[in-house]
Amino acid sequence: IKPENILIHQGTAIVADFGIALAVRAAGGTRLTQTGLSLGTPSYMSPEQATGDQQLDPRSDIYSLGAVLYEMLVCEPPHTGPTSQAIIAKLMTERPTRPRTLRDTIPRAVDDAVMKALAQLPADRFATVAEFADSLGPAVDSQPEDAVSRRLLMRKGTLIGAATVAIVTTIAIVASLWNASPTLVRNRVLVTPFENRTGDTALALLGNMTADWIVQGLRRVEVVDVVPTSSGVTGGSVGEDVDDRTAAAAFGATAERVGAAVVVAGTYYRRGDSLEFQAQVIEPARDRLLSALPPVSGPVDAAGDVIAEVSEHVVRLLAANLDPRVYNIVGGNQPPSLEAYREFVTGREVFNLGRMGEARDFFYRAAALDTTFFDPRYFLILSHYNLGEWAAADSNARLLEGTRTQMTTGQRTAYDWAAALARGNRMDELRAARAFGGWDLVQAALRANYPREALEVLEDLREAGYRSHEFWDAITIAYHMMGEHDRELREARKGREQYPEHFSVLHNELVALVALGRIDEVKRGVEQSRLLPPQQGWLPPGLMGNVASELRAHGHREASVEVAQRAIDWYLLRPADEMAAEDRRAYLMELYYLTERFDDATPMVEQLAGELPANIDYRGYLGTLAARRGDHEEARRISDGLGDLADPYNHGRHTYWQACIAAQMGESERAMLLLRDAFSQGRRFDLWLHRDMDLEPLHDYLPFQEFLRPKG
Repeated sequence: IKPENILIHQGTAIVADFGIALAVRAAGGTRLTQTGLSLGTPSYMSPEQATGDQQLDPRSDIYSLGAVLYEMLVCEPPHTGPTSQAIIAKLMTERPTRPRTLRDTIPRAVDDAVMKALAQLPADRFATVAEFADSLGPAVDSQPEDAVSRRLLMRKGTLIGAATVAIVTTIAIVASLWNASPTLVRNRVLVTPFENRTGDTALALLGNMTADWIVQGLRRVEVVDVVPTSSGVTGGSVGEDVDDRTAAAAFGATAERVGAAVVVAGTYYRRGDSLEFQAQVIEPARDRLLSALPPVSGPVDAAGDVIAEVSEHVVRLLAANLDPRVYNIVGGNQPPSLEAYREFVTGREVFNLGRMGEARDFFYRAAALDTTFFDPRYFLILSHYNLGEWAAADSNARLLEGTRTQMTTGQRTAYDWAAALARGNRMDELRAARAFGGWDLVQAALRANYPREALEVLEDLREAGYRSHEFWDAITIAYHMMGEHDRELREARKGREQYPEHFSVLHNELVALVALGRIDEVKRGVEQSRLLPPQQGWLPPGLMGNVASELRAHGHREASVEVAQRAIDWYLLRPADEMAAEDRRAYLMELYYLTERFDDATPMVEQLAGELPANIDYRGYLGTLAARRGDHEEARRISDGLGDLADPYNHGRHTYWQACIAAQMGESERAMLLLRDAFSQGRRFDLWLHRDMDLEPLHDYLPFQEFLRPKG
């Protein structure tokens, strides 16, 4: 259950998508959730679904329905994040903020009901949907449009459309939120999955594939604005009688809400060993059939050829009156095989759950089954990147590069962005992200030292109702990079009002307070961190270490040592078996280094480097320690050794450490040359650059100051 799958038809809510899991169950005899694959959209899935629980019951849907209601009330899902993995981590570790905290006009009964529906344990939720409905209070016949629905409309419609270069890429938003229908656009076309009337569930995904291929064809026609349905939707019924007018009316309601004047729909049948596809072009606003295309038939084992012919017929019909070039641009690659398409769709669902290793395997199978299929190879780039396997990501990018002339405009843009990520080319990543807009552009702009550009996009996201804690992280980082610390603190405190118990949002406030010199408030905030509930990726000493580094960067050495010592004390009180772990020993070593207890740090980093001789960071620390004690010969030897590790997929990490060693040896000019090289190799801009104590000798060096200055 999610907004995209709820349609309103004549005042009745209709669930329009039962997802890929049931389609594969019908085709293969088992349910995917029973093999440990948790399928769904992370923002709306229950905790038990996210963990791949094999025994889901209706209370999982009650959780999802609660998440939809939560978003209707406050303009964002209960848990948000920049990646599926981040969302699932919060889903498993955090309770959502109460709706009334974000919008105090929400009735208390509604607030309590939503929070009960979102309980982590199924036993703590409503047993039935009827109980959930009753707990919301008396039914209300109608509600006037308010600011919330307008903001959500902008987020779901305008911004998502902008992110895909004038091609609207999402439909079927919760219809009750779309109170004001946009003006219909003559050349905007809604493409729906074709309906499966073969009686064979193994052919269910052909309906999706047909819709996808029509969308691909229409995207080549630049004057046609195409609205596709979501991937992973089954192709509808399997042979039963369906009222065509009812279906058309439901699609018509969706078309009106996304501003599409035309709907493409269709059905397909099995005639012995052949498939027959029938496509219709409808003008729903006038309840008028514009065209019923001649049936297209072909062998079942050549379904891709049949779908390609259907797609070409539809594209020619729709584009002929709009684009005189149409006969020169339709066609192109054939649709993928059904087997490849099935592997890809399953992989995409797993990818959305953040399970990159599993997704990667599905995508490799899809790519092997059909070497001309763009999508799995593209998602292989992203899967490998997210796994830190940058060489493999680039290898897949290079395999795709040879098909660039066959790509659509949207595919080329997506490819350019993914390839830039894999290769650590920050400016190419930024240029490609500008075509997408949205969160991808925020991240790319910050990584390339363009905080003003990031802020422009963040303000658009704010206007659209985006309020995740990652939003507050990004906006405070941008203001910090620009040196606007008063504004940084105001934004940080807005974030704290929304997320009073979140580590990263407290961290944002403390960093701003450090920059403003309000040290007593910083120390009080550090103590508050000890009281926060456990959160994925955060522990109190991590926050303390970052704040201590920031204090040192702003000249507050005494306070920096005091805060860092609190973090050291935290680690020293942990059980011995916990502190035997590599990451714990590394964190403690870095805290000793930060407090200039180099005699304590040196044996620890020597032991770590001995255990992991290929670790660039440990070798870098050995080099800066040698430089700090005046052993320049040893420091140069280690720096040269780091140079021997030159690898385009280190993204400049080895070169960055060489710059730190040179800075500690007093070689400012060489340090700056190396620093620029590191960023050209993929090192990204972030707050650590001005915090790094090994670069302190460069702080008064004009080329370094110019290097840090925001570029846009």
